[in-house]
Amino acid sequence: MFLPVWKIDVSYTENTHHTGKQNTRMNNNLDKNARRAAVSGFLGAMAEYYDFALYAPAAVLFLGPLFFEPLGDKGASLAALATFAVAYIARPVGALIFGNLGDHIGRSRVLLLTLSLMGAATVGIGCLPTYHQAGVVAPILLVILRILQGLCAGVEQSGSGTLSAENAPRQRRAIYTSWTMIGVSLGWFLGPAVLTPLSAHSQWLMAWGWRLPFWLALVLLVPALIVRAGVTDAPGVHARLRAKRQGIPVLTVMRHYPLNLLRVIGCSLHMLVGVTFNIFVLGWAVTNVGLPKPMVLACLSFAGLVTTFTQPFFAWLSDVAGRKVVFISSCLGLAVALPLVFLALYSRNQWVIGAAMTGFYLIVMAGNVVQASFYPEMFPAEVRLSGVSVGTQLGLVVVGLSPLIYSALAGSGPYGFVPGCVFAAVCWLIAAGCAASAPETAPSKLRGRTDLMEEKA
Repeated sequence: MFLPVWKIDVSYTENTHHTGKQNTRMNNNLDKNARRAAVSGFLGAMAEYYDFALYAPAAVLFLGPLFFEPLGDKGASLAALATFAVAYIARPVGALIFGNLGDHIGRSRVLLLTLSLMGAATVGIGCLPTYHQAGVVAPILLVILRILQGLCAGVEQSGSGTLSAENAPRQRRAIYTSWTMIGVSLGWFLGPAVLTPLSAHSQWLMAWGWRLPFWLALVLLVPALIVRAGVTDAPGVHARLRAKRQGIPVLTVMRHYPLNLLRVIGCSLHMLVGVTFNIFVLGWAVTNVGLPKPMVLACLSFAGLVTTFTQPFFAWLSDVAGRKVVFISSCLGLAVALPLVFLALYSRNQWVIGAAMTGFYLIVMAGNVVQASFYPEMFPAEVRLSGVSVGTQLGLVVVGLSPLIYSALAGSGPYGFVPGCVFAAVCWLIAAGCAASAPETAPSKLRGRTDLMEEKA
């Protein structure tokens, strides 16, 4: 039914009935693996990003006093944000390690390993003793598990997107890879959604209820592991990885594809949106505006969950109109829309706040979904996972440090959020500029040229 991404001979010109059956069976298997890869990307990304994103609002709301009690309120809050940043610093290292493995032994096996480790780290955080129970051992263990989360997250989104892109039909690649980004988005917002009812019971939350969201990761992890265990690499990619083994793939990327690596690094600043909302907006709303935590979390979760499923539309649009126009429009829109969200907070009206957040996240989703197809299309198969993973995670170092940057830039008064908005706008303009400098990779826009993925392969 669909043509695979790679140049695999599935011609129906043979005259024998036996050969026709073989080709039909081959196409059916390719289609089935493409769908399974898309579902695996969805479930795996949702599980991993629930794990990873849960930590952001948790750090703002309760992890500081639980693990850094002697530092006082402000010191504990900053220490909790620093442990959030630690995982982002670990992500490029994870991209190097697991990206290299994925370019040598295949994507599917590496992604199964990282998903298992990520789940174990998240459940482990829920089992940790607090500072009151174990002293300095507690924050040390917390940092270790955060590093493990960061190492694994370094390859999940890029790996899932790459695996889906390589298995997907050529003309519908963005639609298939969009399910990875839907999983990422749902994971980002399930964390705040789970914390919303818990945050209304502060005494119970601080006693032991804070552990529950981390334990709930198992509910997402088990089905994700079952589906992912049945996914295989695209046949053409698997054969190519065996035929063209690279010594150190990331060095090949730096030598032969340095501009594309820099473009991915810059474009990855688009993902500042998750931290911006889960930490900057949430923290400002609660601390500076004085809004109730459950109300803000509910608005944030509603906005994210409602707009998440618009991503297949934007994916289709990028397949038809091009990756660049959709991605650049999203970046520019974010720079304009963020200050409007902060102004909406001062209305203190949950409907106004919810509408502003929903509009903002609609813009987010347009650029978010393009990444999963746009980045892999910039690199050949034998170094693709390293190129996408390392490029993405190097850009995300800035994202990981952004909570501390936002905290340092925050001013006093009702317009103290403006410096933080300027910082975010600069990041999104850089992402737009990097995308503008890249070649268009959407198959519909290649104007008769060979598909870039096939050209480089």
